[in-house]
Amino acid sequence: MRQERFFTDPRLPFVECRVSQASVRTFKPHIHGCFSIGAVTQGEILYRAADRSHRLRPGALALINPETLHACNQDNAAPRSYCMLYLETDWCLRVQQSLWQSERFAPTRSSLLDDPALYDQYLAAVAILTANSPLLEKEQHLVDLATAIFLQTCEPGEPIRPAAQRVEQLTA
Repeated sequence: MRQERFFTDPRLPFVECRVSQASVRTFKPHIHGCFSIGAVTQGEILYRAADRSHRLRPGALALINPETLHACNQDNAAPRSYCMLYLETDWCLRVQQSLWQSERFAPTRSSLLDDPALYDQYLAAVAILTANSPLLEKEQHLVDLATAIFLQTCEPGEPIRPAAQRVEQLTA
């Protein structure tokens, strides 16, 4: 049975989750103002982003940088099931700033991440976000997921120095 659901939590205004089951809906090329992460849980999607095409299957993640023209549609008439996370860019920047020195959001280098372990981590985060889970658990899963993706796919800035090194520099 075809079903589309959107999940938001007013305590987490920087994230929206979409879960679509047995969808045959098609999408014209479009953009989002946020960073988006998608995964197919059943079927296959022909995914086009930034002038590149990929076949998105279970086990891989679609990474869509803000303001990137993209479209995700089935290649045939077969339905597909998928989930999406839409993360506000400012929140993503704060996560990146916890990893390295950066004044603006560092986009991902690739639009497809074929990493079964990260795919499983993503699905776990979606499950926790869509359940009646404690706020701290939801936030921690999101931060852990975003951190893992950014560390693997972004060109980092200067690493954050441990506080002790900064203090030593200030007193020298």
